[in-house]
Amino acid sequence: MDNARAFELVLKLARMQVHQSEELIEACNIVEDIAVNHFGDDEDSYDGLHCPNCNDEHIEADRIEADGNIGWSNCTCLSCGAEWVDRYVLDGFTSLTLPKLADVE
Repeated sequence: MDNARAFELVLKLARMQVHQSEELIEACNIVEDIAVNHFGDDEDSYDGLHCPNCNDEHIEADRIEADGNIGWSNCTCLSCGAEWVDRYVLDGFTSLTLPKLADVE
């Protein structure tokens, strides 16, 4: 289990029990702060060039697969061994070239 998943599970468990203890609320907040500081609170800030775990540049990615307007690629950090999936979303197109009218007929 990776660190991000472990934090996610701890937070989920803590929130389920949150009504029982003020100390648990405090523990939940501390774990969440640690997770945000370590992993960031916004996946959109990920640049695709660095490992989201250790921030190293030595990453390896499989070929991009696509279905409709989404794509994904399995990635591995060669430094820390973390694994994740980069995701891609089609947001438009560029460089449209239209045929000349004579070519259409």
